[in-house]
Amino acid sequence: MDRSFLSRPAVIAASRDFVCVRLATYEDPLEAKFLKSLVRTGSGEVENTGFCLLAPDGKKRLSRSARGMDHLYADAAEMAAEMTKIAGTFKPIAVPSALPLAADARLGLDIAAADGLPLVIVVGPDATSRKPLVDRMAKLGWTDEFIGRFIYAEGTAKDVVGVPGVTIDAGIVVIAPDKFGQKGTALRQINVDMTIEKTAESLRLAAKEYQAPAKTFQNHVREGQRLGVFWETKLPVTDPMENNARERGKRMAQPKN
Repeated sequence: MDRSFLSRPAVIAASRDFVCVRLATYEDPLEAKFLKSLVRTGSGEVENTGFCLLAPDGKKRLSRSARGMDHLYADAAEMAAEMTKIAGTFKPIAVPSALPLAADARLGLDIAAADGLPLVIVVGPDATSRKPLVDRMAKLGWTDEFIGRFIYAEGTAKDVVGVPGVTIDAGIVVIAPDKFGQKGTALRQINVDMTIEKTAESLRLAAKEYQAPAKTFQNHVREGQRLGVFWETKLPVTDPMENNARERGKRMAQPKN
């Protein structure tokens, strides 16, 4: 996350009038196709970041598009001012009600580690059986107490990989991700029949218990290379600079003879 923009109080306040979409770069072919049409890059291919303000139809551009906010705004205050101005031209017709789910449990764990937040996974054998639990979590997730406190995903119990000790096939699992987002520890397992009040109490306790690992970008990358930890994307990486960095990191991770 770009802390010089997205974590500033003015931008956070302005964002409450928007639907904010986090890009799953190199994880979804339809998104990649859309991003390639939206943001012009030096390589002509999808690169690792992109930014644009769009109308509710998801097509009309309300701002210029660019690789990042710093390409468009002098600072966070200017960005917040434009967002507030644009939001004032639209009349909301509903309050948020859908749970902001990551594309899958695997990606959710990685996002949670990157953001230093616990992951909530709604577990069930299929989407139909999970829907009541997703709706329950949405009611809690948009409250002032819990908004911005968790990352969310859904899937089957088999999708919750790298997290030992998960014993429920249907319910809610709160996970503390490891620093690299490929493993985790189950903090709470909430049965499918638990009341919304009890669910809230379990979330409250998990959020209090969770401590994000301390890390800096440089040390994090260096340690990951030393341990041979790499995120394998579903789509080929087409950002030349990122590709070079990934290849360099893999070479550095090779054992020395």
